[in-house]
Amino acid sequence: MAEQPFKLSRGETWGADRLVTQALQLVPVDSPEAGRLLCRYVSVLVIENGEYEAAQEVFTKALNIARREQDEALEMRILSSASEPDVQCLRLQGGLVKSLRAIELAQQADDPRTEVNARYFAGMSQLIMANLEGACQQAVAMLTPAERLRDNYLLAGAHYLNQTTSSLAGNWEEARNSNERGLAVSPKDLRLLFSRALLESEVGEIDQAFAYVDRFLEATGLSGPGPTFVSSWTALLTPLVARITGVMYKLDLAAEAAEAVVASSGGTPILSLMSRCGLAMQTVLRNDPPSAKEQYAALASAERIGVPASVMRTVRVVPSTFTPTARLQGLLARTMGDFDRAVVHFESSLNLCRRSGFRPELAWTCWDFADTLLERDGPDDRTKAESLLDESLAISIELGMRPLMECARSSRDTLRA
Repeated sequence: MAEQPFKLSRGETWGADRLVTQALQLVPVDSPEAGRLLCRYVSVLVIENGEYEAAQEVFTKALNIARREQDEALEMRILSSASEPDVQCLRLQGGLVKSLRAIELAQQADDPRTEVNARYFAGMSQLIMANLEGACQQAVAMLTPAERLRDNYLLAGAHYLNQTTSSLAGNWEEARNSNERGLAVSPKDLRLLFSRALLESEVGEIDQAFAYVDRFLEATGLSGPGPTFVSSWTALLTPLVARITGVMYKLDLAAEAAEAVVASSGGTPILSLMSRCGLAMQTVLRNDPPSAKEQYAALASAERIGVPASVMRTVRVVPSTFTPTARLQGLLARTMGDFDRAVVHFESSLNLCRRSGFRPELAWTCWDFADTLLERDGPDDRTKAESLLDESLAISIELGMRPLMECARSSRDTLRA
């Protein structure tokens, strides 16, 4: 039983640790059977227990067994299984290396399940590091093996990854099509409902956006308590929709979910980061300088997220929303009244968006940056602000981002008046 596939979710501690530990006592040490069990144990230690370093020791031991036995099938499974804990703990480079090797072995073995799983986490790693081109390659390549499997969850994940890469490039029609295909096979998939609410917000379909927010919140009742992805998604969704649309809708649920994760000692780093970013956006919406200072300090501290500083530097965007972390820091700094620091962050966000091809995020950064310059009102700030507003308006018109279009046009008209 311990060798059978199982899916863990943070907060749902149903005893997988005990089950695998007992099974390991029944097989010879360093045997292929032990390797298969240790493959399971890597995920258990991180996702159920939050023990990343111990998981890496188990991963190394399992991989050594597979390579000693020249068992490429086992090596492939170990690499694929270990990629998710790496992403959960924001060890993105490690997760990417494992995933790419697992993909190579899975293609040789014609194992579509392992290939789909590995491509998903390779794509997620690249997105969080702001490598849109690499993530697009994984998203497109993931569809064919996912369709072969007839597994609704994995197929929905493939459509979600394709929708996300399309949305980040501003290709709303392609994104909506991928989302519709995903929801057709998995109508309550939280990833798809979350991303669809953001998509409809961006293009100004406000009623549709809140309809998907409600569908998301209704579907979250299917999840258990604790520091889960569900809690962290909830923490992020309504504040970001409010920032885009200007409508403060069910923000209390987001704040409650974020506080629950942040207060917990059991959340993985990715959950902690997402929830912190949800609280940060709430602070910006409330225009609360003391809280902004607190959240800015928390995001600037890798230790408070639960990862080394060198690891945190690879995290370029907020997982799930894919907002540049620099833009969020810029908004917090502006809320604090530290305009010079905000300008530095917005410059960083501009560079990231131009380099990665995140066009909607580039348009939002231009608008946020321009408003900050107008508020600072230093030498040449108004000239640069006008240029940024022109760029924001041009992109938002081209992409049909009606809420931002109205904001940029209003700011530019006020400046010129």
